[in-house]
Amino acid sequence: MGWKVSMIIAELKGRSINEKQILKVLGWTSVRQMEERSLAQCLLPADQTVSIGYYRDCAIICDDFQFAPFHFSYYISPNEKKLQHLFMDAEVLTIACHSSINFHGYALAAEGRRQRYKQVSHEIEREDFGDWMEEEREIYDRATFIEGVKYWKMDHDPKELYEESQLMEEFTFRIGKRLLGVNLIEEEGEYLLEQIPFHPYKQV
Repeated sequence: MGWKVSMIIAELKGRSINEKQILKVLGWTSVRQMEERSLAQCLLPADQTVSIGYYRDCAIICDDFQFAPFHFSYYISPNEKKLQHLFMDAEVLTIACHSSINFHGYALAAEGRRQRYKQVSHEIEREDFGDWMEEEREIYDRATFIEGVKYWKMDHDPKELYEESQLMEEFTFRIGKRLLGVNLIEEEGEYLLEQIPFHPYKQV
């Protein structure tokens, strides 16, 4: 089974922000808290919950694809603007991927404006804006150009050429490491995936 992930990561910079405050800026004012889950259980629960946890001075909001799709744009979404205000213009990073369509996207907002965004799948051509982040530059620098199109060779299958949408996990989780400090698909991410408690909420 492939990865299906939808999350928003915001820098806390030492601040303590109540989970109800986060939910409120997302438009959720009447909620029911559910039983604690691990991050692995929250990545895409398909139950229209929002789950919140904390790691390495960041708030992690697993949004079940309810908010993330609106962040993949040249413009900051209304929810991102509210989160930016709540987190006092710290970085707000949205990452998402869905293996059934080889989709991945990421969006970075900081200082009240869109810094970077990209989305691509096997159904849509890449859309992007802004300068490459260092985390993605490391991937793009490994690309091979063939007739003006980027392709990649992978260590596990060096004879095959891979298109950008097929590097879904590489882009998604390397970008996530920018704030999380760990790559969720590598051994270093196991503790965050399995041991850190997350609090799921559902609208009532």
